[in-house]
Amino acid sequence: MNNEKDTGIEVLMARLEEITSQMEKESLPLADMMALYKEGRTLEKKIRTLLDLTEKEIEILSADEAEDGEEQL
Repeated sequence: MNNEKDTGIEVLMARLEEITSQMEKESLPLADMMALYKEGRTLEKKIRTLLDLTEKEIEILSADEAEDGEEQL
């Protein structure tokens, strides 16, 4: 498994949680709130992309394993 991707997702998720917590708990000026919101949306898109890529990799690996299993029969 690609540890770089795992770490990337984990780091992005941690930052997104920080942003969410800040927005929920703190009384921030509107400009700061908007900046955090925009950063959060950007992180969400990156996370979704990484998860989609991971899902495709799993599908490819599963298909390869299925083909290998059929060849052995």
